[in-house]
Amino acid sequence: MKYQAVDQLSFWKNQTPLQRTPRIVLLVVLTLVLLIFIPLYYPFLSYTSLRKTKSPVKSFHSESNHNCDIFSGEWIPNPEAPYYTNKTCWAIHEHQNCMKYGRPDSEFTKWKWKPEGCELPVFDPYQFFEIVRGKSLAFVGDSVGRNQMQSLICLLSRVEYPIDASYTTDEHFKRWKYSTYNFTLATFWTPFLVKFKEEDADGPNHNGLFNIYLDEFDEKWTTQINEFDYIILSTGHWFYRPTMYYENRRLVGCHFCQQDEIKNLSIAYGYRRAFRTAFRAINSLKNFKGTTFLRTFSPNHFENGGWNNGGDCVRRRPFRSSETVLEGDNLELYLTQVEEFRVAEREGMKKELKFRLLDTTQAMLMRPDGHPSKYGHWRTEVVQMPNDCVHWCLPGPIDTWADFLLQMLKTEGVLTLLLLTVIPLFYPVLRYPSLIKADSSESTSSPSSPSHPHDEDFIKVAENNYKCDIFSGEWVPNPEAPYYTNTTCWAIHEHQNCMKYGRPDSEFMKWKWKPDGCELPVFNPYQFLEIVRGKSLAFVGDSVGRNQMQSLICLLSRVEYPIDASYTSDENFKRWRYTSYNFTLATFWTPFLVKAREEDPNGPTHTGLFNLYLDEFDEKWTTQVEEFDYIILSGGHWFYRPAMYYENHRLVGCRFCQVKNITDLPMAYGYRKAFRTAFRAISSLKNFKGITFLRTFTPMHFENGEWNNGGNCVRRKPFKSSETALEGDNLELYMTQVEEFRAAEREGRKKGLRFRLLDTTQAMLMRPDGHPSRYGHWPNEKVTLYNDCVHWCLPGPIDTWGDFLLQMLKTEGNVKITNPGKRCNIFRGKWIPHPKGPYYTNATCNLIFDQQNCMKFGRPDTEFLKWRWRPDQCELPLFNGARFLRLVRGKSMAFVGDSVGRNHVQSLLCLIASSVTYPMDVSYTNNTRFRRWFYEDYKFTVASYWSPHLVNEANTYPTGPLYDRLVNLYLDEANDAWAKEIEGFDYVIVSAGQWFFGPQIYYENNQVVGCYRCHMNNVKKLSMFYGYRKAFRTAFRTLQSLPNFKGVTFLRTFSPAHFENGQWNTGGTCARTRLVTNGEMKLEGDFLEFYLTQMEELRRAEKEGRKRGLKFRALDTTEAMVVRPDGHPNHFSHWPNENVTMADCVHWCLPGPVDTWNEFLLQMLQMESMQSSELETENKSLNVPSGILLKMKAITIELPIAGNTPLNSSKKFIIPILILVLLATILRNNSLSPLHALEVSANGTIPVHQESISTPPLQSPGIATNDSRNESSEHQCNVFRGNWVPYNEGPYYTNETKCEIDDRQNCMKFGRPDTEFMKWRWKPDECELPLFDAVQFLEIVRGKTLAFVGDSVGRNQMQSLVCLLASAANPVDVSDVPDNKFRRWHYTAHNFTIVALWSPLLVKARDANPGGFSSNSLMNLYLDEADDAWAAHVENVDIVILSAGQWFFRPFMYYENGKLVGCNGCSKKNVTNLTHYYGYRMAFRTAFRTILSLKNFKGLTFLRTFSPAHFENGDWNKGGNCVRTRPYNKQEATLDLYNLKFYLTQMEESTAAEREGNKRGLKFRLLDTTEAMMLRPDGHPSHYGHWPHENKTMADCVHWCLPGPIDTWNEFLLQMLKMEREKSTEKASEIA
Repeated sequence: MKYQAVDQLSFWKNQTPLQRTPRIVLLVVLTLVLLIFIPLYYPFLSYTSLRKTKSPVKSFHSESNHNCDIFSGEWIPNPEAPYYTNKTCWAIHEHQNCMKYGRPDSEFTKWKWKPEGCELPVFDPYQFFEIVRGKSLAFVGDSVGRNQMQSLICLLSRVEYPIDASYTTDEHFKRWKYSTYNFTLATFWTPFLVKFKEEDADGPNHNGLFNIYLDEFDEKWTTQINEFDYIILSTGHWFYRPTMYYENRRLVGCHFCQQDEIKNLSIAYGYRRAFRTAFRAINSLKNFKGTTFLRTFSPNHFENGGWNNGGDCVRRRPFRSSETVLEGDNLELYLTQVEEFRVAEREGMKKELKFRLLDTTQAMLMRPDGHPSKYGHWRTEVVQMPNDCVHWCLPGPIDTWADFLLQMLKTEGVLTLLLLTVIPLFYPVLRYPSLIKADSSESTSSPSSPSHPHDEDFIKVAENNYKCDIFSGEWVPNPEAPYYTNTTCWAIHEHQNCMKYGRPDSEFMKWKWKPDGCELPVFNPYQFLEIVRGKSLAFVGDSVGRNQMQSLICLLSRVEYPIDASYTSDENFKRWRYTSYNFTLATFWTPFLVKAREEDPNGPTHTGLFNLYLDEFDEKWTTQVEEFDYIILSGGHWFYRPAMYYENHRLVGCRFCQVKNITDLPMAYGYRKAFRTAFRAISSLKNFKGITFLRTFTPMHFENGEWNNGGNCVRRKPFKSSETALEGDNLELYMTQVEEFRAAEREGRKKGLRFRLLDTTQAMLMRPDGHPSRYGHWPNEKVTLYNDCVHWCLPGPIDTWGDFLLQMLKTEGNVKITNPGKRCNIFRGKWIPHPKGPYYTNATCNLIFDQQNCMKFGRPDTEFLKWRWRPDQCELPLFNGARFLRLVRGKSMAFVGDSVGRNHVQSLLCLIASSVTYPMDVSYTNNTRFRRWFYEDYKFTVASYWSPHLVNEANTYPTGPLYDRLVNLYLDEANDAWAKEIEGFDYVIVSAGQWFFGPQIYYENNQVVGCYRCHMNNVKKLSMFYGYRKAFRTAFRTLQSLPNFKGVTFLRTFSPAHFENGQWNTGGTCARTRLVTNGEMKLEGDFLEFYLTQMEELRRAEKEGRKRGLKFRALDTTEAMVVRPDGHPNHFSHWPNENVTMADCVHWCLPGPVDTWNEFLLQMLQMESMQSSELETENKSLNVPSGILLKMKAITIELPIAGNTPLNSSKKFIIPILILVLLATILRNNSLSPLHALEVSANGTIPVHQESISTPPLQSPGIATNDSRNESSEHQCNVFRGNWVPYNEGPYYTNETKCEIDDRQNCMKFGRPDTEFMKWRWKPDECELPLFDAVQFLEIVRGKTLAFVGDSVGRNQMQSLVCLLASAANPVDVSDVPDNKFRRWHYTAHNFTIVALWSPLLVKARDANPGGFSSNSLMNLYLDEADDAWAAHVENVDIVILSAGQWFFRPFMYYENGKLVGCNGCSKKNVTNLTHYYGYRMAFRTAFRTILSLKNFKGLTFLRTFSPAHFENGDWNKGGNCVRTRPYNKQEATLDLYNLKFYLTQMEESTAAEREGNKRGLKFRLLDTTEAMMLRPDGHPSHYGHWPHENKTMADCVHWCLPGPIDTWNEFLLQMLKMEREKSTEKASEIA
């Protein structure tokens, strides 16, 4: 029988302690009863077993019909299905997209699973998200597992789409993040679950032959899942392939290998051991605490043949349970899985791990109609695939797996509570019998578990390295070094750029470190980046630490350059991000490691005198490193300076301060204490779980004097170890470091922290030749400073530190790298001689435009044609026209951009013509800027669209000089010349560059936002990079918005010009005849900025494109072209219709170096083809034996019965189950099952929820006070996403209501004629937003204080709240000051106080204009100092509502740490120009940090998001107005870029504060009003507001009329406060 425990009852939590007493007594009595009954009935409490019966039964269970097993049932019609389509979900892979590829029937989508004896609720995405909030789920297995993940993404798409958070582009290993719910999905493709290798791609049946290492973990997934909360494990069909079985590294047999000398073993042999090893891997994970689901075998349904010999699945309806049976291989594999699962489950219980059976087999056995069959399409193929009867169409029956999963997840919460209640009492007598006895032959033959395999793919120091100290050795010659140069790496600071500043020798770069007894591998950047994928590394210390970071950046530059992700312009605190690897580098400059202050810049030795606070943390780094995975700590030479030592805020002595009566202490005293404090700081970080490396002291090498009195380092080769020794200060500092390190290491072990010694001292002691000496140059100085024998030249011996670091990271754990040596970045390399010359000539290709036909117009040299690009790690194949055309057969390619893009097209046409054929010209126009060519035999189209700015443009002065005329650029409008043409193209190559150097006026939303080189008064001056960035952003956004565009977009990066001795129009030329090889030219200045801007926008587009299934790629030609000044036409070009020639150093001669771009393009197209083909491989390689008959026999589960028991087992179950149900009923509250009522069935199987999905929460316009029973928790509804709907009942109050409305928002008082703006209500997309209930609000906030902190829009909200509450109570004004900006109201009856704290910038500010304040005057903003006007008053407040916005459009001088760091709109020379958003971000960061730092603050902080203004036809002070009288709908308005950036900035800082607050028990919440208010241009006062002390009105499109749409903010606020109260009540009930 069945009992229902409703989870939404409120009587328990609403009763008094006295009323609860009888229930508590009953609880104690029932607990005692349980102590008696459970042991008596234990023999019958066990897991059920499977058996085959001859007759069908209605249930998996042999007992009562009331028992419900959700996995046993029938398929029944469901006309409401499906719940998504292939058009509403982008996550469906092509090969399961059956409807797209012509499947004629749709009935297969209209069935649902009906368990026998109960109902299986339809999947509810809101419930699912609430259950998995903050969690992660990994699908581990083959492509059917990935099929399940895609089904889940589609089902969840009704609520939210995820963002791609993958660490790799490999489709087999994807991660998806649901930001709103902090939920991560991942897939790990591992078709055999264990380590495997394809031995023979063909194999005995043309289906491959695989080596399977049955006892070795597949580390592609086992090393990744430790962090996950749920694992869904599955696999199956790959085991039908021919395989060689290995155990203990020995061949033990094979399956269908057809080799007589090898023992033939069954599929089940390998299948059993693979699952055994997989479960063992999970059980061996030290930190894994999650739940593992085994998703059981999914049968295929081939009929009339196998997958590769005509078999198909053409049925159009499900089987009934009486029409098919699980038998043969299907049954054997299923039973094998379940047996190994039960063993793992028992083993897991010992370790408190949970294993659950997601038993989909019977349901899917009955669905022969749900496969793609021939209606699956694999990319890159024109013909149809072999029939697929293994995977499942989407939408389709596989969606039911999510229904099962949700029920199981809901059950986990209940089981956990019961187990926590009962298990501790009965643990001694609980044990779990196995499901089925394993076959004796199988069990006895199982080999013992081996030790961890020694995999050749593991990165580790060679086998004998355990005997080898890599830090002890000698320097030996290495002629292959260095691995980069000062011309290939831009990260080298001037003072270590020895070769640039004339160092005559280069031998110092050609040495490598040779440890005694082993080899130290040369740094491998691919390995390094794979190891640190998704991680972060911080260099903490002085400038030698920064020197090391720059070395690392240069070493990694062979793979990727990072982007600058710094939070500040201070060079001492930089962050660099490697986007492809999600890896962050940071440097924190802290020369003393502890808090320090320069007391005297001169000091006794003219090197400064410093106060060192030896026991105080330097918060510039200690507050920043908690998030990092690795810290490299170092320090040294600054301790030679004079210093005053402080401890406990007292002066305890000094070092060489030469001050009387102060104890002189040795340098080592301060050095020791500083490192002790630094290590203590790291150990005290609550959430730091990373590894700390101490990089040991690096000796300096001054000879013949100190650094400031003529000392130098002029040696030209390393010492041998016998020629030098560590002694004196060097030895003392080294030993001091190591001693403190050992102490920290011991202390760290107690806390689970790891400390490692990066011992560079001996190696660097032997390198006096590696310093810059006089060959360093400090920025902004024209003279060389003192000789530098402290830092290290780059490249140079410091690069060895990267070798050391990589080996140490490798030894931290077995890190899996997949063929790192085979990866090659083709865009990083150098030009090498190629005597064979070009592919074609101007005589063999008639498609070359005159302006690039250099040989025609007399260029005398040909050497520029005889170079080839050679990547650093591989060879770049020659261009092959036939191969290119085969790759693009049936496709189309568009080149979009300026004439350099057209230059690229002509190169491609000539290259193809040189080996295959010429195309037909099929252009629609005679304009050479818009051309089309067609290759008839290959059905391939090439088009060229000239759009030099990518966006719409218009000449302001059409008669001005060509190329330097003033142009209007409409930065948010893509140029229709290309945007309306390319939707049908398969490949789009976008580029632009040189035209952005010209004068431009920038427009957005048809309004001037600024200009570049326009020389116009009253127009904001913006850089050319502003326009460049916006143009590419618009171009990429346009491509993403095209509904039918499915192509690949290539960004061809910036092509540098090479004018020398002047610009293009001032006599500049490019007369060089060979490429640059000596570092004379590199990517820097404007060219570097253009390049980085492009790449940043590409990464943004790439991320957004992933969500929509679009691909964006970088065709990165920039580095190669920087060093080719010889490749331009110069004077050897001719412009059409002109009789004069001019110097062209922008375009490229044809033939010439631009041909290399198409060699790059060919390789990228091949890679795209290979990636698409990988999807094809799985389906082609399915090898399911034919002839398996699918007939139905029943599968049942029955309870084992003890033979000597006199009582009937079914009766014996009733009492303990009744007790458990009663116990659950007493304990019930919202935490039991927050989403559904429970059914607890007497058989102990998964509870199933009988009721159907009901309406969302917040469904009633009014909610009874103090009664939550009317509110359903079925859905979680985002109240901030919705639309405005008419509401004829009008507002809650009027301007005549007894409440204080400022004149400037009192629109009706000052004559606003319309009232329609008050007759709209906000309707969330998924629910109803209840009306504001003043009584309920005042009850919730009884005894509390609420503070509005921010500008006058925040005060606007406060007045709205006071007016809304006026229907229930009026407050007393208890303000401390008469200033209207700082008000207090007190509601006496409720002891509730509202406070207004006006702080429009949140941080300290003052007027920078001595002449006084004006509405747009320049202000000084102290970004790291909170405004005391609010910060000093909120510590004892219960609720803080924080907001700010419009004031940040003003001009500011930005200060941090008391120093000017930049400005916005200040028009001051020598001051860094920073954006509005910089100040906005830092102000919110400081505000949140201030709240987090308040010792006694325990309140709730709301961020009320940015409130958009709606000025039209001008700004607020230039005639702008807002005269609309009705809201926008969603299609009519979007956030413009300015508002969006403000909004996103707030969101990012709020998220960071929320994370930090969670650590400290503080709550931060988002009052997200932005979307709602974006749609309300009609709600502002406009001219119907009156400003105090003024006799005229002005347009106000910032504030909001009262009453008006702003009242909705407080409806939001009430709902959020109710939610917080419910959470608090639930928590209190749980504790009780």
